[in-house]
Amino acid sequence: MFVSAHYPIAKPFGFHAPSWAEYVAADCDGTVWAFQSRPILHEGAPSWCNTAGRHGLMGSLRCEVPNWQALLLHRHGTAWVPVMEEDALEARRRARVSMLATLRVVAQLALVIALVMLVKFAITG
Repeated sequence: MFVSAHYPIAKPFGFHAPSWAEYVAADCDGTVWAFQSRPILHEGAPSWCNTAGRHGLMGSLRCEVPNWQALLLHRHGTAWVPVMEEDALEARRRARVSMLATLRVVAQLALVIALVMLVKFAITG
């Protein structure tokens, strides 16, 4: 599993996260929030929007965060992993699964064709 050196154990952005928090994010102005469920980007405002469950203010970085959309973190035990990296890993995993399923179908079709040709050869002699 990936653990980033930029997000120390139990202290994302330098703050202690509540035990119920599964996600932590910083807004563009440096406000750091904890979320129980995965938040979404708020359309029209440079901030995160709670979708369900609890959320709460953790603190402020006291500076603007230029790449704040990429700084949504997800808890994995005591480590915090950037969601963008999780999403990229999941996309690669799904691509591999799709490719393997396609290869399996191609192999099965090749076996069926070989069986049909064998039966046809046996009948016609």
